[in-house]
Amino acid sequence: MELYDLSVRQGETFGQVLIFKDPDGTVMDLTGFTGYCQVRPDPDSEDLTAEMNVTISAAEGKVVLGLTAATTAGIDSGCYAYDFAMKSAANDVRYYIGGKFLVIPAVTEIS
Repeated sequence: MELYDLSVRQGETFGQVLIFKDPDGTVMDLTGFTGYCQVRPDPDSEDLTAEMNVTISAAEGKVVLGLTAATTAGIDSGCYAYDFAMKSAANDVRYYIGGKFLVIPAVTEIS
């Protein structure tokens, strides 16, 4: 798993695009893969802060991790932990990225 920190402001729509490639540089076919991404107060916590929406465009080797603005608005500012894993059609599980998930307080109020 590669360490990769992410951040979002409270009330902001969050999106992170990941492109998967085979070792030879060709786009990886993600047909049959299911993605999972969760945010927790710390790696050992059983408390779930947020579960990201995971959208997979299999032929493009593209994964989008997302949270709505309403979801990020409901998360207290602070430093959390997250990771992203995928399960293949053969039930093989692999964690790809993870690290800190920083939620920054918003200053500007959007009405």
